[in-house]
Amino acid sequence: MFLNTRRAPFDDVRVRQALNYAVDRQRVAGLYGAALAQPTCQVIPPTTTGYRPYCPYTVGPAAGTWRAPDMHRARQLIDASGTQGEAVTVWTPPYFLAEARYLSSLLTQLGFRSSVHEVKSDYFTVLDTHSDAQAGMYGWFDTPLAVDAFSGLTCSFDPNPAHFCDRRVDAQVAELARTEPTDPSRAEPLAATVDREVTDQAPWVALFTPQTVDVTSARVGNVQAERGHLLIDQLWVQ
Repeated sequence: MFLNTRRAPFDDVRVRQALNYAVDRQRVAGLYGAALAQPTCQVIPPTTTGYRPYCPYTVGPAAGTWRAPDMHRARQLIDASGTQGEAVTVWTPPYFLAEARYLSSLLTQLGFRSSVHEVKSDYFTVLDTHSDAQAGMYGWFDTPLAVDAFSGLTCSFDPNPAHFCDRRVDAQVAELARTEPTDPSRAEPLAATVDREVTDQAPWVALFTPQTVDVTSARVGNVQAERGHLLIDQLWVQ
């Protein structure tokens, strides 16, 4: 879920962090129907360069993994921000409607006047023409490099519905673009650092990492996937 860092109330990092603390990631995964989904708080997934489990937005952090919502901490941050009572609209395509309704109800619990705006066709195209959207459902799948994920949160990237812009992060992402494709191991510490910095600034509410299963015969070899799709032309059969 993106949070527009240029629009109230999400121009206040405390509000963005509060929603991250409040959300029940396991519930959202269940609404999505992803039985194999892994709740997450961070930008990059386990299969990506520099992944190190990190989740500051949970009750009792344990080895960087999400355990449960922390509504007490969320309400503390909202109270400190003084933003209660403001109106918030959550944008969504039809296939994320249940999740959007849950997140909107959560915003209501936190003291906002929240509603859902469903875009029934060409969601991403419509969203691109409405830079004033406060929050909305968003996602990406099987980005092979960390720099690909982080690029969506750089100042010049379009679309970047969170309108997140941090020049220091931009410089780090540019360095990743130079090193990660040819030397992923050398890029790992920097990717992990950027992941933590962006997660702390909370332009997104990271929810879960879906997992897929491809079932093949024991006689099949050279199984490869690209962006979530099995590369059938790369398979061989004994």
